[in-house]
Amino acid sequence: MTTPPKQSEANDSSNAQARVLAHAATHRPPQHDTTRRTLTWIARLASIGVIALLALFAFGEPGPWPTPSEWAMLAFFPIGIVVGLILAWWREVLGACVAMGSLLVFFVLLVKARGTLPPNPALFALFAAPAPIFLSAGLLRARHRGRA
Repeated sequence: MTTPPKQSEANDSSNAQARVLAHAATHRPPQHDTTRRTLTWIARLASIGVIALLALFAFGEPGPWPTPSEWAMLAFFPIGIVVGLILAWWREVLGACVAMGSLLVFFVLLVKARGTLPPNPALFALFAAPAPIFLSAGLLRARHRGRA
């Protein structure tokens, strides 16, 4: 026959259980963290696709050598976008700002050089599409760390 536990042993046991439950409740990944991770991986996978497609354009068929003004535009699209998307893998907000800023500067230089935007600027903007997703993930991370 077993003897019932002493009152102090029962209190120690219930205190230990309460501590374990409190730890589990406070260390469960919050919903915002799951959302941020999902956004980050969506942006990362999309950035791989964008970088691969831009590499195909860049290293595909040879064409005429770019003029100096075209080199300036190439520094922002595609090079600036690619640099921003790669940087966003480690620093989401900074990389997203570099990618989106590069697209904006590219459009400004294009209008300055040619007097008009391309016929469908949204197609160019699609190459920077992972950037706002990276930005959202980075802002979620910063907000929940108390920095935004």
